[in-house]
Amino acid sequence: MGEIADMMLDGTLDCVTGEYIGDPCGYPRTFEEDETHATAAKRKKRRKKNMRKKGGEA
Repeated sequence: MGEIADMMLDGTLDCVTGEYIGDPCGYPRTFEEDETHATAAKRKKRRKKNMRKKGGEA
């Protein structure tokens, strides 16, 4: 297989557009998936922080 194909399969390059995303993660991904995942993680972190402020458990 070619070098570009390998980089798409390991997650270094966007599997749709071929753009550089970052360090390999071990599976094909797209920039949109990465953005959605990051946004969801930030939302979860914010929710935990707010629960601690209110005295609830997260």
